Amino acid sequence: GSYSARLDRMMKLAYAVDEFATQSVVVPADTLIKIALITPIDTSADRKGDIIKFQVAEDVFVDNILVFPKGAVGEGVITKVTPAKSFGRNAKLEIDFHSLVAFDGTTQDTILGEKAKEQTKTLAMAAGASVVGLAVLGPVGLVGGIFVKGEELQVPEGALLYIQTETETEICGLVQ
Repeated sequence: GSYSARLDRMMKLAYAVDEFATQSVVVPADTLIKIALITPIDTSADRKGDIIKFQVAEDVFVDNILVFPKGAVGEGVITKVTPAKSFGRNAKLEIDFHSLVAFDGTTQDTILGEKAKEQTKTLAMAAGASVVGLAVLGPVGLVGGIFVKGEELQVPEGALLYIQTETETEICGLVQ
């Protein structure tokens, strides 16, 4: 069921209360959501059409109302896979992080927009991870580049990144 229904049952068991306070709130478009991958990514094995599951890594509040609780599940789909190639060209992968279940069970459309990409880049730099840049062959030269294969992309389960809401949506959340 929805998070609301499950939380209601848990509250009744834990605190012997009949209800908890919920309220509707408008979640603006482009609201950032920190997520953790449930499905690891590997360009040597993944294919176009594969499903990628993820979960919310930190509670998301709008006006002190919980709209996306930590652990809420979402899914995306791989839309493009380009394997590593010669001349040091690394593998590439495109994922449509298309939906996330909100507190009230509503499905929220999500995207990996520019705002989310920038936050993910900042997160990676803060963690000391390298940001993918251009491969420069230098003295290897054009002929030698044929034998220099790029790297496959591997992202482990639990890797953190950001997505954002695509549209403005009204959601019933838990009042804090």
